[in-house]
Amino acid sequence: MLGPWGVRGDFKIEPLADRDRFRPGLAVTLAGTTHTVERVNAASRQLRLKLNNVDDRDAATALRGEYLLVAEADLGPAGEDRYYRFQLVGLRVVTTTGEDIGEITDVFATGSNDVFVVKAEDGEVLIPAVDDVVQEIDLEAGKVTIEVIPGLLGD
Repeated sequence: MLGPWGVRGDFKIEPLADRDRFRPGLAVTLAGTTHTVERVNAASRQLRLKLNNVDDRDAATALRGEYLLVAEADLGPAGEDRYYRFQLVGLRVVTTTGEDIGEITDVFATGSNDVFVVKAEDGEVLIPAVDDVVQEIDLEAGKVTIEVIPGLLGD
């Protein structure tokens, strides 16, 4: 959750799933508590939501920074060549030459692309999720194959 919006408990989110999945009546979990979406308003890349039992600005402010969780069954498919972040966390990252780099521990967005945070043997590696680098994502095999470009691994 990005922060409160207004004084009636509404707040702003930047959805990591398809925006159309957020609709009145949808059950979500926020900070360990299940809520129901009461209303949704689109605001550019963000959405403004109102949940039951979050009734004022102070309640919404207290939830800033929390992830709004939706049941996987309510997400629907991510789309062709698209993945939900939770699907990527835990995948092994290997190079096109077969070298094991490590495991994806997080995914975050930048202005232009996502970045995979990879726990490697000697620390953390940031892998840009761009076509020149990411060659294949195989959820069934549990791996992401990357092409190492100059400077990517700090060499």
